[in-house]
Amino acid sequence: MATLIGVVGAVLLAVAALPKEAAAGTMPSFQHIFIVVEENHSYSEIIGSTAAPYINSLTSQNGLATNYFAISHPSLPNYLALTGGSTFGVTTDCAPTSCPVNAANIADRVEASGRTWKAYEESMPSACYLSDSGEYAPKHNPFVYYADIQGNAARCQSHDVPYSQLGTDLASDSTTPNYVFITPNLCDDMHDCSVSTGDKWLQSNLPAIFTSQAWTTQTSLMLITWDEDDGNPSNHVATLVIGPSVIPGYVSSTLYNHYSLLKTLEQDWSLAALTTNDSGATAMSDFFGASSSSSPSPSPSSSPSPSPSSSPSPSPSSSPSPVASAMVPGSPTGVTAVAGNHSATVSWAAPTSTGGSPITGYVVLSSSSATVSASANQTSATMNHLKNGVSYTFTVTALNASGASSPSAPSNAVVPESRKNRTSAEGTGSSAQSTASVSSGGGGAATGRSSTQSTGNVMGASSVPGRALTSVGLTADKGIRRLQSNPAGSAGAGLVILSTFALLVLLRRNSVPRRRRRRRR
Repeated sequence: MATLIGVVGAVLLAVAALPKEAAAGTMPSFQHIFIVVEENHSYSEIIGSTAAPYINSLTSQNGLATNYFAISHPSLPNYLALTGGSTFGVTTDCAPTSCPVNAANIADRVEASGRTWKAYEESMPSACYLSDSGEYAPKHNPFVYYADIQGNAARCQSHDVPYSQLGTDLASDSTTPNYVFITPNLCDDMHDCSVSTGDKWLQSNLPAIFTSQAWTTQTSLMLITWDEDDGNPSNHVATLVIGPSVIPGYVSSTLYNHYSLLKTLEQDWSLAALTTNDSGATAMSDFFGASSSSSPSPSPSSSPSPSPSSSPSPSPSSSPSPVASAMVPGSPTGVTAVAGNHSATVSWAAPTSTGGSPITGYVVLSSSSATVSASANQTSATMNHLKNGVSYTFTVTALNASGASSPSAPSNAVVPESRKNRTSAEGTGSSAQSTASVSSGGGGAATGRSSTQSTGNVMGASSVPGRALTSVGLTADKGIRRLQSNPAGSAGAGLVILSTFALLVLLRRNSVPRRRRRRRR
């Protein structure tokens, strides 16, 4: 009996120890799925980094996978995993002609379902290019490795195209493929250039997708991931899940990898799995309206889900390092803006909660989607290159090692203007009639103000309260002569007043037409 109890207990413990699946959400049926692959940076080098303000602003409004891992090193095996469900035993960045892959791939499944697909490769000299050229590298273009694409010239030429064609295809929903795979060039994907360079590229290029018919009139999804980290065994990378159907600000701690990304679109489009890797992977469905037992959880999972089943390709690290147990910070408060010339200065108060991890910086986002980053100790930043005469509001997002906070409440609206437009109309040539004060009196404080008016060119004199008359202004437009002095009389003020009246007389005389002066002679 004791033995039986022991066996039952052991079984129950084993079942309890099994990793949990992600809480099932309901994915909508997507008409378009956009996949963007960046390069060679770990999760911690992107999330919470002030070098990536745009990326972090996207995470605060969309979804972020905090426990997502690449499959292998170097680049090529990861691209094959994303599109073929396996690394196919490839362990180097070999050329397409030296290591072609004779296997089914996601393009095959998409076409078989009656959908369309294209890979857009930045800096690729021409369609289906198989060799390195400048900032283009075929190792980041997985479709040219598959034998049924590489060996079919017509198919390859029409589906594996230079990135420059994307703008044309986005012109309408009907010309935008259902499956879009985007590879920036070696600089813009952060491989050869900085995180900041890649962040700016995304900021410049993604709005074309977000404003396209395919995005605004259809149900669409974007997934941004990194092929691998910077060479660490854990291969922990950031992955963003973006779209109107995504729970805003959702942070998933479920263990995912590149096979999970592939499984997500296979499940949504009812496509057959390519290998046991994607068949056994967990779809990223928790980002799309979770069940009652699921809620956004910024902290990573304490018990990761199963690694992909064994296959010809390597599986992810058997013991990935979990993210530190911390949450994203609270939102900054009290955001205000002051307009400048083609600029605005935005100020805020630091969030009351850091989420258990130090603030690493802030991202200021304008209503026009421009961003500027600020360091952790800043509580204000100036955004330049704004359009004068246009109204803007601003939100501020706080960053820490776990990610980005929800955006703050919007600031007050401001309209940048040139200094000339923001100053008084006094002294300009189009001012309407106005009234200026002339004060008189001795050494005591004035108890009232009086004004004198007359037609002709406008002359103004102004002063600072408590001081004698300090300035006289002259304009060329016809209006009202005005003179303003300080209530506290002084000899200096009197001299200036007398001088002003003398100038008025001269101006009056000069304004008499020549014909009238000739008649008087």
